[in-house]
Amino acid sequence: MEYLLARSVAEARLYLLLHPCERCGEVEFEPDAAPGADGDQLLVRYAGNCPNCGVRREFAFRMLDEDPAADGAGVVFGGERTSALIDPGEWLWFADRLAASVPADTGGLPPSDREAAIEDLRTAAAAVDEALKFLPAGGDLVPFSAFVSDRGRAVYAEEPSRFRRVRLENSRDELRRLADEAAGSGAGTRAAAAAVAEAAALADAPEREAGSPADFRVAEVFDAKAPDGSAVMSPSHERIADAAERERLLAYLRGAPVAILVPNRDTDRFQPERGQAVPMSFRTDGTWVWSEELAYYLEHYAFAPEPDLQLHIAAHGYQVPEVPADVLLAASLVFGEPGQ
Repeated sequence: MEYLLARSVAEARLYLLLHPCERCGEVEFEPDAAPGADGDQLLVRYAGNCPNCGVRREFAFRMLDEDPAADGAGVVFGGERTSALIDPGEWLWFADRLAASVPADTGGLPPSDREAAIEDLRTAAAAVDEALKFLPAGGDLVPFSAFVSDRGRAVYAEEPSRFRRVRLENSRDELRRLADEAAGSGAGTRAAAAAVAEAAALADAPEREAGSPADFRVAEVFDAKAPDGSAVMSPSHERIADAAERERLLAYLRGAPVAILVPNRDTDRFQPERGQAVPMSFRTDGTWVWSEELAYYLEHYAFAPEPDLQLHIAAHGYQVPEVPADVLLAASLVFGEPGQ
């Protein structure tokens, strides 16, 4: 039997929750736990029958040397390393459901229910903290490659900006504050906090006039500008190591029709000795507009397109949709009328 790497018993138990019965989809599962050892390493095997269909289910975990929950630090799923079991989208899915289960006003709850609500809020905050661990050093956004489960990718697709560093940190801190408030005064203000969060999310969404060039999303190639004004790629920029995935993305990026023809070429930012090697025309699939620089730097340096575009391409099965003539014309005006 394959042993899965778990950083704590809490993480292993959450993995069980996230994986319902393969036969009937039942989520409830109360297995027996059988600890063992492989040298100095703890092994834990969970086994039991599905309460709905009766099928036998077994999971085996190889535990890390130290369970971080055993040091008295409160609700902790793991140490500094990222989870090998649960992706960032699943962590946020779990946090959302825990937070949603807590009443808007905890002041009127019986003491035992209030303690359970406080525990749920703190556990939700710990789950958001796990999603934060997937951020690259100095990076602002969890890379798309970190989302490996169907559930995790669905959460990401619903609102990619939730996986920005500032959004994750704010969510975690707000959950901690609500837990402390409920513990200290017996009353939470989750309704007000939700209203503030909703307003912030709406503020992130720009207003767009339907049918205008603003309906298109323009993909960024570089991450920042150097002091001299030149564009640079962040050291934490995601690179796509999988050759097959690179080829699928390249086929899509280069298979879309040209919206803006740019006859000039640019100098390779990383190997100037290549000369004017970088194509500069813009292509579109009717939703996104991107420079051919994207494909160039992906092919030669494995630099990934931004996560939202990667997800968009994957959602289309890596097949470029047909782009009507009027949409192609609108895309050609995304930077304004020629000569402006």
